[in-house]
Amino acid sequence: FIRGLSIPTFIDEAQKAPELFGSIQELVDKNNFYSQFILSGSNKQKLDDKIKESLSGRTSIIELSGLSFREINEIDFNKHFVPTEEYLSERKKHLKEYKNIWFHIHRGSYPELYDNPNKDWEEFYSSYVQTYIEKDVLADIKIKDIIAFTRFLTAAAARTGEILNYNN
Repeated sequence: FIRGLSIPTFIDEAQKAPELFGSIQELVDKNNFYSQFILSGSNKQKLDDKIKESLSGRTSIIELSGLSFREINEIDFNKHFVPTEEYLSERKKHLKEYKNIWFHIHRGSYPELYDNPNKDWEEFYSSYVQTYIEKDVLADIKIKDIIAFTRFLTAAAARTGEILNYNN
């Protein structure tokens, strides 16, 4: 399969085909095909495990975070934070008033929700939990009681950002 691909190539959900990693390692080592395979996946842990097994030292890992407020509000100031007067002065020129902050907190930072402004965020996250958590996570940690696990997720989400109280 690997030898038949055109190089460079992109393989999505690579963690679902663990046999690929050894073949890619062999090809990279034999032909110096560095920067020729882009592997992505929705299960970071499984992808990391496969990379560590056979491609350690041969990879660059890029994590894609959600959108920042700068991206959502199209602010072009994009310098790394350095606590200097020069940085603060430059940053001040690009400040915008954030309106309806709760809207953004509830909506979250997934690009899909900003590409499709009419998309219902509650439905989006409900589907996300159902597909990602229930299918990937539950299979990995072998949860036997999905209702209890869902209650745990709800309780953890409700307490996000609070001071830890073991009694709760």
